[in-house]
Amino acid sequence: MSLSEKQVSEIKSNMSELEKRRRASAQARPDAARAADTKQAQPAGEAGALNEDAQWARQNLRHGSDGPYLDIANSLRIFERHPDFKGRFKFNEMINKVVDRGSVMVEWKISAIAAEVQERFAPMMPFEIVNRALIIAANRAGESK
Repeated sequence: MSLSEKQVSEIKSNMSELEKRRRASAQARPDAARAADTKQAQPAGEAGALNEDAQWARQNLRHGSDGPYLDIANSLRIFERHPDFKGRFKFNEMINKVVDRGSVMVEWKISAIAAEVQERFAPMMPFEIVNRALIIAANRAGESK
């Protein structure tokens, strides 16, 4: 089942609105309250993996006073340096799409990757930034054949 352009547009609009609300909410709350919420929201089994991801992000991503920069460069670092993503994506010029281990990256798969980047490394990373970095990383991987 594929989505119509109108449905995709509505999804993007909804995601953008949710992102704006989340940013406003995060800015309105003190840092200590945000940290407490993050700790409470982590299931016990995921705490170790999240700590590893946070440590990896501190060592590999560029940071400002508010955390990792939410830019294409940091998103590219995730796709090109992290063992879970490095070399995983290629650009298929025949179909003009990114493929993930041979599977075409349709819109929902790109959204799932964006959610994973947000969950693991940069919570406020915009979808469009992740999408652009994914395309760049896939093209670079194809050039290095």
